[in-house]
Amino acid sequence: RVTNSRAHALEFNAALASTPALQTEFPQSYMGFTRDLGMVARTIAAREALGFSRQVFYVDFGGFDNHSLFLESHASLMAELDIALKTFYESMEELGLADKVCTFTISDFGRTLRSNGEGSDHGWGANCLVLGGAVQGGHIYGEYPELALGNSLDVGQGRLIPTTSCDEYFAELASWFASDGFTNLSVSDMIDILPNIESFWSPIEGQGPLGFLS
Repeated sequence: RVTNSRAHALEFNAALASTPALQTEFPQSYMGFTRDLGMVARTIAAREALGFSRQVFYVDFGGFDNHSLFLESHASLMAELDIALKTFYESMEELGLADKVCTFTISDFGRTLRSNGEGSDHGWGANCLVLGGAVQGGHIYGEYPELALGNSLDVGQGRLIPTTSCDEYFAELASWFASDGFTNLSVSDMIDILPNIESFWSPIEGQGPLGFLS
């Protein structure tokens, strides 16, 4: 395993070295998220040397578990997110792949509307961001909740019931990812991947439920 890992690392480094450097510059940041997206962009640029035509990249961006010090940390987190996503999209435009790459956010929990004094606690419903040339952008998909305590979706302490299921969100992404002119995700495949999807949407072959990807 060590030998294989070393061989793969050498192959990866050689592919990066043989690929022209991106002209898009990823700013230095102390959180590292912008740097990590920069490495993803370099890997995508080297896709032919690596022999990859379709990949999924996972990049972690922590720090949002703000039980305290919310005002001190949230602004810098959002600033990092803004510049990182902007620069990454610009790099995809440079590669001519903006409509072939979709960037999306996921989290295992939301935050409460109610303050605990210095921050907020774990909640249910939350927003996600989707970015890419194939995204029908500038819109909110799903029902945006009223951001006030005691609203109709508040089940207590500012915990909101989601109005759009994660199954619908992932079904949209999976349908787009599988559709490349040759391969479409079948209805049975969709149900295998997301067993609860029929509780929220009747799967249609090659089509997502929310309409944010074309």
